[in-house]
Amino acid sequence: MGEGKQDRSEWINPRLAIPVLTAVLGGLIGSLVADRMAVNQDHQANPILVLSVADWLRGGQDGSEIRTLAESLAEHGFLVLDDQAVLAAPEGLYLQPTEGQP
Repeated sequence: MGEGKQDRSEWINPRLAIPVLTAVLGGLIGSLVADRMAVNQDHQANPILVLSVADWLRGGQDGSEIRTLAESLAEHGFLVLDDQAVLAAPEGLYLQPTEGQP
C-alpha cells in the first residue's frame, strides 16, 4: 500500500505544476486574443468617398487626373464611388473639387 501513495505523489509533482499552468493560461489567453482580433476585423469598414466626376470635369479637371486621384485614394483604403451611381449619401461623403488640383 505504501507504493500506491508514493506513485501519486510523484504524479503530482510541484515542479510540473508551474509549467503546466503556464501552458494552459498561455493557450487560453492566446485563444481569447485571437478571437478578439477576428471579431474586430469583421467590424472594420473601408471609408467611402463620393466623387462627382461631372462636377470635377466642369471645374476644368482632366479625366485622367480624376482617375489617378480615385486610384490613389483606393490604394489608401478608400472606396471611391461616382455620384451617378449613388442614389443618396450624406453631404460629408462628397469630395469637393478644388481649383488647380484634382
